[in-house]
Amino acid sequence: MFPCSILIRTAGAARNPSFSVPRSSGLSPWRKTIWQKALACINEVKWIPSWGRYRIYGMVENRPDWCISRQRLWGVPITVFYCAKCKNEVLTQEILDHLVELVEKGGADVWFEKEPKDLMPKHTTCPHCKNTEFTKEVNILDVWFDSGVSHAAVLEKRKDLSSPCDMYLEGSDQHRGWFHSSLLESVGTRGRAPYKKCSHARFCCGRRRQENVQICRQRHRRGRSDCQIRR
Repeated sequence: MFPCSILIRTAGAARNPSFSVPRSSGLSPWRKTIWQKALACINEVKWIPSWGRYRIYGMVENRPDWCISRQRLWGVPITVFYCAKCKNEVLTQEILDHLVELVEKGGADVWFEKEPKDLMPKHTTCPHCKNTEFTKEVNILDVWFDSGVSHAAVLEKRKDLSSPCDMYLEGSDQHRGWFHSSLLESVGTRGRAPYKKCSHARFCCGRRRQENVQICRQRHRRGRSDCQIRR
């Protein structure tokens, strides 16, 4: 084994207007910051094969704003509290540290199982109106955001690995998936791509699939047009 950090995604982990970046007549904040930086970072990454660069560049260039919240009954929660009186968001480093401890002990489901008062440090008050009653966000994070932060959760937590990653390796469909969300999240939080190289593999066919392809080829040789071969 050579000293190298390679991230391979093996499985996937799931919109509230208040969490989206609003559109405007000109360039939105998204297009002035993350979007432009992401396009620049794409050119700094080595894509294998090289045409992968054109594929992901076109997808990022033409994508709309990214709304990272979803309305689901399962998933990774958006850990934000709201004051029950003035309705302002309430989130401090102390609250986050307390939540991290709870999640480390009981998993992310504690957000759904416990009441706001049980998720916040004792004697927490609203910094805006000093109220002591709160509600919590019920939406979850987009699952692509979940997978997009894997570089931070894995590479930056293990001493034997380094960040940015030497190479991301996955299927060619991940130019709109894992490669894509990882790039946007890393650019937004770290100002750079999460990988130095990005390689996509072709899909493998099982024996049954290969037999079907052979049958289709035989039909084509016989002049049959009712069978199509997808490459």
